[in-house]
Amino acid sequence: MATAGASSHRENRSGVANSSQQPSHVGGALDKCGQWVYMNTIQWSLRSVGLVRMTLALPQSEEAAMGSVHDRILKQRLSRRRLLATAGTAAAGTALVVACGSGSTPSPGATAAPGASPTASEEVITKDGILHTSHTTVLPSLSPFGATALGPGLVFGSTVFDHLWFVPLDTQVVELFLATNIENPDGEGLEIIVTIGDAFFHDKPPTNGRQVLARDVKASYDAFAADDLAPGHDWFRNIMDRVDAPDDRTVVIRQQRPYAWVFHSAGAGSPAWSSILPEETLDADIFDLSQDLIGSGRFLITDSRSEKFILTRHPNWRIPGEPFLAGSESSLISEPALRQAAFRAGDLDTVPLSNRLEADQMKADLGDQVTISSSLSQAYTTLQLHLKVPAFQDLRVRKAIRLAINRRGLIQGIELDAEGGAPSGPVPPIQTAFKIPEEEEYFRFAPEEARTLLEAAGFDFDKEFTLKFHTAGEE
Repeated sequence: MATAGASSHRENRSGVANSSQQPSHVGGALDKCGQWVYMNTIQWSLRSVGLVRMTLALPQSEEAAMGSVHDRILKQRLSRRRLLATAGTAAAGTALVVACGSGSTPSPGATAAPGASPTASEEVITKDGILHTSHTTVLPSLSPFGATALGPGLVFGSTVFDHLWFVPLDTQVVELFLATNIENPDGEGLEIIVTIGDAFFHDKPPTNGRQVLARDVKASYDAFAADDLAPGHDWFRNIMDRVDAPDDRTVVIRQQRPYAWVFHSAGAGSPAWSSILPEETLDADIFDLSQDLIGSGRFLITDSRSEKFILTRHPNWRIPGEPFLAGSESSLISEPALRQAAFRAGDLDTVPLSNRLEADQMKADLGDQVTISSSLSQAYTTLQLHLKVPAFQDLRVRKAIRLAINRRGLIQGIELDAEGGAPSGPVPPIQTAFKIPEEEEYFRFAPEEARTLLEAAGFDFDKEFTLKFHTAGEE
């Protein structure tokens, strides 16, 4: 069964309200000032019926996406934008003024006359907004390498670092990032020739804002391949043969064998493991990755204390005019109740919610100040029957249990967006390109047929079975 995560977004902070600029493939929420407002966080939610899932929220630029968890939020924002446009220009202009605050600058193509209120089609975009969010755990190291690399890899993979490309989970179409062209001469992917575009590292020693070169990509991929401790490096260790940089703009990736997922997150397109680092920072004698990071991503780290991460706009980001946010501040708040309290007080701009009750309460308390958003999950929940239990050894019993599960009812009962949830498995629901149609036999709910099968199998209806589920932090 699919689960859908949700977050609440405040709409009355200067520069950090919700809207959208244009369709894109990745998840997040856009502020009315045009910038994605989600920070990278990992949030575990324990459902009221014992369902556990992980929500990964990743920021993106307008050109493409670094993940697809909150893709449906974008559709909601587009609908809301059109609604504002039909509600009258004065109302739309007022909403934007409240969201973006003073000192705004016209967006590209804006034609509002001096002193005139911007309409929905003549929006004013400010670039001084600071996104305030939270993280729940202390990162022992900032390094994307080693046993503790998963956290920083996800947190900084799409903010501080850039990548050659990414494949959104929903579309499964390669989106070019730093790469401007990809060639596959042999047709099987044994040799992939990549041309990279113009990009520059953050202006910090020892790189001092120099251009990103092909040798940096090679050095980064070699470093990930040599990392024996970090999880998720199977492609680097077992399939990648080598990476060459014959000139400053050309990267040649060679594989030991054809691999269908080479461009995906399981290959060379991971948001965490395909980050491009400067060659100099990979030398431990020159740079300490546990304390600071240098990349060519849209934000640079200006404060990396465990209790607060402060990121600042990269002024030389490869996409002209972006990012729209001046930066972001993430505070350490471990307890969900404290995060919600900080959100209600206006100290946070986004907060994760665990269930529909929390969402309804937040909306009842803050009304139009917030927008509740949900998304399809990257995970799915399974019911596994132990076949050593005699009652489950009969195929008719197992089929009956499948038919007796009301998946749509479970979604209606526990999800934040009941209409948006979707039965799923064994493919995660966010991977809509591979989804199984809901009308398939696997999702059919037929309780009477289930009872007939159980009776035919001589199932003991008086016997009780205990269902166990695993929660985060358990051994």
